Amino acid sequence: MKVSDELSFRNIEPDDQAELLKLRNSNSNLEFFKNPNPVSAEDHAEWFTSRTSEFKELQILAILSDRLIGIAFLVPIDDHSGSISINIDFEYQSQGIGQELLTRMLSRADSLGFTRIEALIHISNSKSISLFEKCGFIFDEKISELFNRYVKSTKQNTLIPFPKLS
Repeated sequence: MKVSDELSFRNIEPDDQAELLKLRNSNSNLEFFKNPNPVSAEDHAEWFTSRTSEFKELQILAILSDRLIGIAFLVPIDDHSGSISINIDFEYQSQGIGQELLTRMLSRADSLGFTRIEALIHISNSKSISLFEKCGFIFDEKISELFNRYVKSTKQNTLIPFPKLS
């Protein structure tokens, strides 16, 4: 049995709060966050409430055999642009799950009218840099000593070539 045989994707639900906190606070993820300290249960509850009430359609979870193993979420910057983040359980990285999750989130962002997506990626997170570049993101600028900004335009912002003249 391959991982892809048991993998599914869905929107965030109220019962996901504890599993998302566990994923966020895993040691393999902490080093790549702006604040590398574990998030408290109280702070996570506040974040989770905003995700499930204001931005529910901007989250996609990866589920493997009823276990939450990843999330992609988009935070609106304005009406047409957003900042995307992705978090995959270390055990399941480099298996195509992140690429599928990111592709699904980009498609959803496009359908919701977003035309510019950015990702702030830790300079030492080579797996994330590779994933985002595979999905069409390009380096935009260094924003701090530890983070670079990568950007992508969605389909709605893609130039359509002129039809050939007959």
